[in-house]
Amino acid sequence: MLGLAVLFLGTFGLSFWLVEWFGKRSVLARFERLVARRKKRRQERERVESLLRRRALAALAEAERQLVHQDFSREVSLWLRRADLDWRVSEFLALAVGCGAGPFLLVLLLLGNGPAALAAGMVGLAAPFGYLRSRQGSRRELLEQELPDFLTGLANSLRAGYSLAQSMATACQAGSGPVAQEFAQAVAEMAVNVPMDRALEGMVRRVGSRDLELVVTVILVQRQVGGNLAAALDRLAEFLRRRREIRGQLRVLTAQARLSAWIISALPVALAVGLSAVSPQYMRVLVRTSFGWVLLGVGGALLALGVLWVSRVARVDV
Repeated sequence: MLGLAVLFLGTFGLSFWLVEWFGKRSVLARFERLVARRKKRRQERERVESLLRRRALAALAEAERQLVHQDFSREVSLWLRRADLDWRVSEFLALAVGCGAGPFLLVLLLLGNGPAALAAGMVGLAAPFGYLRSRQGSRRELLEQELPDFLTGLANSLRAGYSLAQSMATACQAGSGPVAQEFAQAVAEMAVNVPMDRALEGMVRRVGSRDLELVVTVILVQRQVGGNLAAALDRLAEFLRRRREIRGQLRVLTAQARLSAWIISALPVALAVGLSAVSPQYMRVLVRTSFGWVLLGVGGALLALGVLWVSRVARVDV
C-alpha cells in the first residue's frame, strides 16, 4: 500500500509538473508570437512613414527648385532670413496655404457661408506672414539694442592694433546675439575672398536695419577716405545710444495714441460679438444677406484705414 501511494504521488507530481511546464512553454510561445507580430507591424508602419516623408521632402525640394528663380520666392527667403527661421520657402508657403485652407473649410462646413469662409481663409493665410513680420521686428530690435556695445568693442580692438577684419572677428567672439551672428557671417564671407564692401552690403540687405546701414556706411567711407575709424565708431555708438533713448521717450509719449488705435480696432468686434449673444436677429441680417456683407466689408475697410491713420500719426521717425 505504501509503495502504491508513493507511486501514485510520484505519478501525480510528474503529471502536474509536465502540465505546468508545457503550459508555460505555450504561453511563452504565444507571447513571443504576439511580440513578433507587433514588431513587424511597427516596422511596416515606420517603413511607410519613412516612404511618405521621403516623398514629401522630394515634393518640397521640387517645389523649391521651381520657386528659386521667382522674385517672390527670393523675397520670402529674405524674410525668413531676417526672422532667423531655418525654413525653406516651399515649407513656409505650404504652411501659409494650410493655415488658410483650414479655417476656410472649417467655416464653410460649420456655417455654409461662402463669404465668411473666404474671410476666415484670408485671415488664416495672413497669420504666418504676420508672425514672420513680428519675428523680423523682434530680431531687428534686439540687434539695434546690441549694436552700440558691439561698436564699442570693435573700436577697442582697432585701438589695440588689430585690422578691421580681425577686430570684427574678436568682437563677434565676445558676443552671441544677432549683431554678432551677422558680423560673423560677414567675416566668414571675407575669409573666402569675398570683398569687404560686398560682404558688409550683403549683411545690410539681410538685416534691413537703418542703424546697421549707417554703421556700414561709416565703415566704408572711412576705409575709402581714411581717418580714425575707432573714434568714428565711438561717436556713432554714442549717437545710437542717445537716439535709442529719444525713441523710448517718444514711445512713452505716444502710448495713449497707440492704445486708442487698439481700442478703436477692438471695439467693433467686441460690439458685434455682444450683439450676436444678446440679440442674434440683429446680426443675422448682416451675415445672411449680400447687402449685409457689403456693409461689413465697407465698415472693415474704413476701420482698417482709421487704425492705420492713427498708428501713422502716433509713429515718429527718429
